[in-house]
Amino acid sequence: MVNLSSNTSLKSKVSISSIKEIKDPQSIEFVYSYIIRCCLFPFKQSTTDLFCNQKIGSKFRSYIYKKKLGMIVKPPKSGTNNNIDGISKYLYSISLQEFYKTMEESSNFKDYVILFAQIVNFQIKKYKTTYRLTDENNDSIIIDSVHSFVKIFKEFAAKHLENFNESRYDIFQEKVYLSCIISFLQVPSNIDSLMGDNDIQNWARKIFKIDSQTHQKIVNTIKKTINQKNCQLATLADFKRYLSLIEMDNYEHCLPEDFYSRDLYEMWKKMERTEIVKDITSLQSNLIINSSNQSIFSANNFYFIPPEPYIAFKQLVERCIFKDCESSFEGEDILSEKSKNLIEECEFRWRIPKSFKKIIILDILIQNYLNNFIGINEIIDLYI
Repeated sequence: MVNLSSNTSLKSKVSISSIKEIKDPQSIEFVYSYIIRCCLFPFKQSTTDLFCNQKIGSKFRSYIYKKKLGMIVKPPKSGTNNNIDGISKYLYSISLQEFYKTMEESSNFKDYVILFAQIVNFQIKKYKTTYRLTDENNDSIIIDSVHSFVKIFKEFAAKHLENFNESRYDIFQEKVYLSCIISFLQVPSNIDSLMGDNDIQNWARKIFKIDSQTHQKIVNTIKKTINQKNCQLATLADFKRYLSLIEMDNYEHCLPEDFYSRDLYEMWKKMERTEIVKDITSLQSNLIINSSNQSIFSANNFYFIPPEPYIAFKQLVERCIFKDCESSFEGEDILSEKSKNLIEECEFRWRIPKSFKKIIILDILIQNYLNNFIGINEIIDLYI
């Protein structure tokens, strides 16, 4: 039994003895195989702080909009900000004006970066034959262009936002904004170089205690079905199949009878449909579907969603807590940032309601309370 005091560190507050580890190696590897699919080809990039201050976003949009209308706008004073005129014309030259009309007030920096990468990618494809560009060159050009764009945006923010402090914004770190354009890159070698230090993948290996040989075996098996070139298509196939099933009230892990009333189910379905349609639309806008890749949509099983997503997700959350408790992690939350990032990726890909994670955590805390490992006040401190 753990002897707790009011000053006990967080890692001791939740006893690892109450979490039952999976003993069956085959079961571990099976669950891990679906988790590592999400880690190999991450889709949800909100695992890092990609939101910029609203003042920056609104000023930048206003500047571009006024320049488009030919209005007199006070230009930035120095540095590469002088190139903002060119950037603004460039952005509007590809008839993507609707992007700025529909952008939410969140001022998501990821949206700016992806928009710019889309434009560069479009231009490369347009002139690829003329300049005899290769796929490898394409990636280098996109990366270099995004580097320039981020630098311009950063300096624009520094000039137009009072008390701007770059260190407060992870969005300007190279590894963060590069993660936003990985989906546009075509050459696996370049992808590997960018994703070599994959924290989310390494953390998954640690919490499931998978040795390198087993990990590589699982990765090789996955890549026979899903690779860098078709991972977006596989994701789109998953989302379309999922949408079709919930439209027919036939998604076995979320049926009408699972809800207290039909009205509650319809409410859930409406919200879920709205979210998944956004993701499908986003994916389809960047993909070309033809006879050579159409077959990926004919699969009967999901590529990323495990057969029992809720059971797999519960095991994932439990193991993350187990790992955080036995490590030197200390903080105000029960989960470390690495665990949160991993959980959020699987939560999104497997279509797990956010409330389910909270239920799992609360269940673990209650079990520790019943076993006299923690007190009721500690449950409140950790959960509320």
